[in-house]
Amino acid sequence: MRSHILIPLVIFGLSVQPTVAAESSTFSVESLNGCYVASTYGTLLPDLSNPTFQLPISTLIRFCADAAGNAPSVVTQNIGGACVISQWGAATYTVDKGGRGIVTANMQNVSVSPGCAFLTPPAAVGDKATFQIQFGIQGDGCLQVIGTALVPEGGAPVPIVLQGQACPQ
Repeated sequence: MRSHILIPLVIFGLSVQPTVAAESSTFSVESLNGCYVASTYGTLLPDLSNPTFQLPISTLIRFCADAAGNAPSVVTQNIGGACVISQWGAATYTVDKGGRGIVTANMQNVSVSPGCAFLTPPAAVGDKATFQIQFGIQGDGCLQVIGTALVPEGGAPVPIVLQGQACPQ
């Protein structure tokens, strides 16, 4: 004979309200001042006709914010373990009062590894690309970052997902 134990289930109603930064703790472009190093990891979709095919991508980013919305940047990308692209360029950034911001970087290739030609389909590598990263400033001064756009020069936007952290150097 089977014995069943009934356990009463109690559901607690939780109310989650978005928090808003107090006026005294507002952020601005002046909140970013100095050099930051970021490491991100994610995927990109090289062929829109086959959305199930995705390549891993990792990036190492160094940018130096001037507290006025400008940040010279150096980026190294590793796509699929075969294609390594090093770039440098100029970036601009904004920061809202809540500590969220956007960096838009116009990058010039410094070097492209031969492995980029062996990806299927080959990586759309022009001489330049525009990247966009969104971020949120943490209490410790580090930034939580996500990559939201990659547009190779003369090419179509490449769907990309990147996540990582940037901390003061």
